[in-house]
Amino acid sequence: MFLQANFKFISDSWLNIQSLICQYAEYHSSLHHRQWNELRFEKTGVFFNPLISSVIFLATEIKYASAGR
Repeated sequence: MFLQANFKFISDSWLNIQSLICQYAEYHSSLHHRQWNELRFEKTGVFFNPLISSVIFLATEIKYASAGR
């Protein structure tokens, strides 16, 4: 019983973390698109940090994988 309760807590916590990551990814993605539209015609170099884009890609994949269950 104790093990089941701990597993449920960890499972719920992981779902909450996934939800927060997805919300951040959506916010950051919309923010990036807004900034990209403003800076599209300027040659300012790299607009998007590759690490952040990797995290957003991963969060998006998690979001769509979670939606499929």
